[in-house]
Amino acid sequence: MDTSAAAPVVVGVDGSAAGLTAVRMAAREAALRRRPLRLVHALIWPE
Repeated sequence: MDTSAAAPVVVGVDGSAAGLTAVRMAAREAALRRRPLRLVHALIWPE
């Protein structure tokens, strides 16, 4: 079964200006392809 046609558009978010541009581009791409948009943010917990 090929599920790639239903895959979401995934973009990393880090709060930078470049990251926000990437989010805008990914949102446009998701809308054009009629796919869900998934934002991913990772962080390191202080010890």
